[in-house]
Amino acid sequence: MSELSSASVASRGVWWLRPVWLATAFVLFVLAGALIFPVWTSPPPVAAAASAPQGLPWQVKPTAEGSEVFGLLVGQSGLPQAQARFGDNLHLALIQAIGTKDEEAPALEGFVERLEAGFVTGRLVLAFEVDDALRRKAAERSPKREVGSGGRVRQLSLAADDLDVRNAESLASQARLVGLSFTPAARLDEATLVARFGSPRSASPAPGEVQLLYPATGVAIAVPGANQSASRVVIQYVAPGEFEARLRQPLAAASAAQ
Repeated sequence: MSELSSASVASRGVWWLRPVWLATAFVLFVLAGALIFPVWTSPPPVAAAASAPQGLPWQVKPTAEGSEVFGLLVGQSGLPQAQARFGDNLHLALIQAIGTKDEEAPALEGFVERLEAGFVTGRLVLAFEVDDALRRKAAERSPKREVGSGGRVRQLSLAADDLDVRNAESLASQARLVGLSFTPAARLDEATLVARFGSPRSASPAPGEVQLLYPATGVAIAVPGANQSASRVVIQYVAPGEFEARLRQPLAAASAAQ
């Protein structure tokens, strides 16, 4: 009798083996699996976003005072921001057309020979705006002058004082980025460009090329004609508010002169 009583007490003491507890544990296990499984199987949203290509030529974002492309703010960024973005790949020079008078201020430009814009590579030219007097003085101090490729322009290197961004009055500190010109290495046709940039506000035919104009984003694309096999697509970027003065009017004048 005492043995049966001991066995009965022992069986009642193993509470986790009772049917009601087993059923409860099973239900909790199923609910936990239903909550955890989607978390395990769903891809992290941050990783998915990070995998999308960035910095592509057609990823242009208009801003209040310019436009953002290639990690720069056209119309706002200065030379220090361009140097931080491209590092030693950015080469600066004063550009002067051969045959112009020495007193005429040369243009300040930067060059990135090989820019990897997402999965598109090409050559980038940066145009800076700065006071004429500063450019003339920088030209006088230039330690090196050489004729550019094609023999149509003269390149003047900049002295160290003109590149000193610590000096608020230097050429480098005063320069403002006003335009970009990107030439893709790959040959892109008009249909591909329209598919990427969208339908242009207008498409202006010019001798040997077609100009696709996007005033809202400050973009103009020169697409060479079928008989211009040696030419490349050139994509120009300016602040949308300066599109008329910096792109449309000069393009119209050049077209009328030809």
